[in-house]
Amino acid sequence: MGKNKHVCILIVGLFIALSMLSLTSNAYDPDFFVGAWFDDSPHGGSAIIIYLEKGKPFMERKYAGKNEKWHIIELIQDGGSIGKATYRYKKDKSGTGDHYVINKNDFLEIRDNAGLISTARSMDIE
Repeated sequence: MGKNKHVCILIVGLFIALSMLSLTSNAYDPDFFVGAWFDDSPHGGSAIIIYLEKGKPFMERKYAGKNEKWHIIELIQDGGSIGKATYRYKKDKSGTGDHYVINKNDFLEIRDNAGLISTARSMDIE
């Protein structure tokens, strides 16, 4: 599958990271693109993109830091009762029940079994 190159600017406080992205083409295809968010919480500091690849949801996440790389993680869609959609890690290694909920305002709630960790704002990808 071909790759698209895009530029993303992440701003965390006064920190600015400019990086060239090389994401799967489905990450930006409107038929497969689920959403893009920026988590500017002190413990998060990351850009998050969720998209579908061959019908399966994937998340690409990049934490703020000049040497950080995009992490690609396969998800499963959960039939959770809150929000528009809920996604969990296909392989949850942490055991804390990390999951992501797209709420009614299209923000991404980052949660675990204990509750809400942070809320990431939507961002436009062009």
